[in-house]
Amino acid sequence: MKILVTQLIGGLALSLMCFSATAQTSNTSAPLTTDQIKKQAAAQKKAAEAKEKWVKAQDKVKAKQADLQKAQQEEDQAKKEAEQAQSDRDQLKQATPSSDSTKKEAAAQKKAGEAKEKWAKAQEKTKDKQKALEQAQQEEGRAKSAADQAQAASAALNQ
Repeated sequence: MKILVTQLIGGLALSLMCFSATAQTSNTSAPLTTDQIKKQAAAQKKAAEAKEKWVKAQDKVKAKQADLQKAQQEEDQAKKEAEQAQSDRDQLKQATPSSDSTKKEAAAQKKAGEAKEKWAKAQEKTKDKQKALEQAQQEEGRAKSAADQAQAASAALNQ
């Protein structure tokens, strides 16, 4: 009789444990409500849009880097031209004074001045391109942060 009661109590405890486990698993796999599905979809869409915006920002940074590199090359070329024009002028200045040498020196001086103006404009362009790149990098950082936040929010809703 004692064994029968022990078996009965054990069986009852086992069935209660199974019922408890079934209740717990059914809560986690409960079907999603329409509202929950809509919220998940909206969060996923927002995360995707944020990622697309981030990719566009990355592409913009790459384009600005290319623009800056081109401007730096143009600046280097303008600098070389200015230095060469100045060197040519200095050589002509050392020639014995004559009408012809003075005329050549004046032309060389004008050319050197124009070359320096071109170089100065190229420097300004390089500075502008550098600022544009820095701004694009900041925008890219903000876009990445927004994408990360949107992805985290989406992941939290899907758990």
